[in-house]
Amino acid sequence: MSAAAMDFTGRTVVITGGSGGIGRACAEAFAAAGARLVLFARQADALAAAAAGLPGEAQVVAGDVTSAPDCARLRQAAGGVDVLVCAAGLFVPAPFENLDDDVLAALLDVNVKGTAVVIRELLPALADGAAIVTMTSSAYRKPLPQATAYAAAKGAVSALTRSLAAELLPRGIRVNAVCPGPIDTERMASPMVVPADMKAGIAGGVPMGRLGDPADVARAVVYLASAPFVTGTELAVDGGTVSL
Repeated sequence: MSAAAMDFTGRTVVITGGSGGIGRACAEAFAAAGARLVLFARQADALAAAAAGLPGEAQVVAGDVTSAPDCARLRQAAGGVDVLVCAAGLFVPAPFENLDDDVLAALLDVNVKGTAVVIRELLPALADGAAIVTMTSSAYRKPLPQATAYAAAKGAVSALTRSLAAELLPRGIRVNAVCPGPIDTERMASPMVVPADMKAGIAGGVPMGRLGDPADVARAVVYLASAPFVTGTELAVDGGTVSL
């Protein structure tokens, strides 16, 4: 793809979960491509820190992807939207037999409801021909211990993505997903979230022999946002985890 096709100068890109991890990496990639950014996440201080490290224009809106009023504020702040990246997500490892109801609810709320609500609330602001990129996970395609509820949530996001791609065709809005494998985000690096032995086991299960970098996912997101003849697809960025 030509460099011109990857140029987002003059276009508005909204990124949920933009304060860290994959979302922040996406912000860096789109900023480098000249986009006007609107970053959305719950923690205002983390958002401000993320925006401060970016070149160009970056607006921040603090809020919760599961809250329709918060997402409506995001729509008002963004104005017209050319690209929506749904990078907000939650992973909490837990054996299914010990899965707490609150953890189950949080996994479904953030990953499924959060993706659906922010897309629904921003649809009026999305330009005809805009692009939406969601996040699924290799965990729903290749079983991962202690990730059953997370896998179920990400499988739902995959179904949502394909259905929306069909529903939004009349407006020329393309809807695609990136399907990351194990990515070395801040949460993955925290032994309080992912114990060291579990992290080593996850990395050992990747055919390429390492965890992915958030920038690996960001490059795929930028591609899907700029690919005019791609919709309803899911691009794996997983070091061969699912296919090999």
